[in-house]
Amino acid sequence: MNSIKFSYAAYAATWTIHLLYIGSLVRRYRRFETGTQRAEAEVRTKRSWQTYAPRTPFQRGGIYNAFQSVCRALRKSVPPPERRNS
Repeated sequence: MNSIKFSYAAYAATWTIHLLYIGSLVRRYRRFETGTQRAEAEVRTKRSWQTYAPRTPFQRGGIYNAFQSVCRALRKSVPPPERRNS
């Protein structure tokens, strides 16, 4: 086999290997994308355990609203001070 035929064969083999490798990368990326999309769809459709958990005042509106609700409860439970007429 002369050197020119060997060079052509090596060139063809190199491009064949490159195309197979690029094809495998594309296939892996597509599989990754469909898996990611499927996982995102599952997350969107599933309800989180947090939706079933009882909600505290802290979760409903933050610490400020919790503080306000505690203050309201204290105001209702403690009678107002007596006023003196002086």
